[in-house]
Amino acid sequence: MTRKSFENLMRAAGKAVARTARHKAPVATPPILLHLDEVELSALDAWIAARTEPRPTRAQAVKLILNGELKR
Repeated sequence: MTRKSFENLMRAAGKAVARTARHKAPVATPPILLHLDEVELSALDAWIAARTEPRPTRAQAVKLILNGELKR
């Protein structure tokens, strides 16, 4: 492999990395993992079922509860 080929290869690799980094969506908040036991999970599901359509997902429901929107 000649020097020029190596330089072209590295230049192409640098452009590919720049393209990938440019199109990567930034993460606004770090994800968390939450473990609920059966009682807590069934209470969450019951809260979701009591809501009007469109019902929130479990993740959305947890956010709503944390924001104090328990009454709806």
